[in-house]
Amino acid sequence: MILVLLTSLLPGAPTLAIHQRGEDNDIVMAMDDDGNLYELGINGWTLHEVPCPGQGPYRLNLVDNDFAEGMIYIFVFDSKGDIYQTDTEEWTRLSSPVTGTVPPCLGEIYNVVEDSLSTAVMDSTGMIYTNSADQANRSPFTALPAAPALDLQLYYDQQEQILAPFVIGNDGSLYSYMQGNWISGGAVNGESNYSNVEILADSTLNYLFILCVDESGLIYSNVDPEGFSQSPYDPCPGEGPWEVQFFLTGQSSLQLVCLNAAGGLYLSSDFSWLELTDGFPKTQ
Repeated sequence: MILVLLTSLLPGAPTLAIHQRGEDNDIVMAMDDDGNLYELGINGWTLHEVPCPGQGPYRLNLVDNDFAEGMIYIFVFDSKGDIYQTDTEEWTRLSSPVTGTVPPCLGEIYNVVEDSLSTAVMDSTGMIYTNSADQANRSPFTALPAAPALDLQLYYDQQEQILAPFVIGNDGSLYSYMQGNWISGGAVNGESNYSNVEILADSTLNYLFILCVDESGLIYSNVDPEGFSQSPYDPCPGEGPWEVQFFLTGQSSLQLVCLNAAGGLYLSSDFSWLELTDGFPKTQ
């Protein structure tokens, strides 16, 4: 199972990744702008000693290791478009930026088949470049009109091989791509000022849940079939920018996890927030 959770390119916005394996054996990791990698334990965040040598902000991806049961791969995109891998003790640069990209970049792994990664990078001009085992360095979408983007999420239908981007533009609007065009949506009362987007596909309901966070920490979603609306959740705790992600708990119950700029991590409880840890440990 792969659950890729990412950050925006806003300065001071850490990146969060959760790998859910069930039975209280989930892995939760985060990375700050300086490349420091943290792992959540019973006493809060633990800092891994060696920072990523790339250029922040970063985007963190956790992927199943099919060759070692219970283990994961840790991949990081930096803002130049480089991809790094780590075992938490040393870092290896796997690939350089796609030719033609203009940093800063947003990168994401959207599919894994055996030992082959399918990746996508959106650069500061709003172009998305994809790279997979059978097709390298394609640009399947036109340029985002509100570049550079603040955040990027990708929905991939493996059966139909359909890739659909969801992007927060520099105007704070949510954009999706339909029939060769970028469509702006998600506005509430005619306004939107978002900085973070997250998506979750529910195959049972055949529905794509979309969640956005604005610059005040308020959360909006499309749970209401009538369209986007402000959710009843309390504002995100602490100082932003924030990253809010979906989190599946026992009996397939859906909750939210919130990470603030200082590394404070919170789990939703009803419509309020339960503190898991108050922030990243101080680094020298």
